[in-house]
Amino acid sequence: MGRRQATPEERERGGALGRELQRRRNEREMTQTQLAGAAGIDLDALRGLEQGRYAHPSFFTVVALAQALDCTVEQIVEGLGDA
Repeated sequence: MGRRQATPEERERGGALGRELQRRRNEREMTQTQLAGAAGIDLDALRGLEQGRYAHPSFFTVVALAQALDCTVEQIVEGLGDA
């Protein structure tokens, strides 16, 4: 069974999440390699998230990224605005 296609709204939220993750990473002067390592996720997965290619990241991935960025999931979600 394949994954269903993301709706335009889900793709927009995925893009907003990627922009927020990148903003927070840059704010902390971290490279993608550093963040991926700190979060324990694959570098290509992080790149895909930041580029908005993944509309449905796992909750555990977002939690790991939040911890590595020294923030909460709630703070990341708040940074998404109305996306």
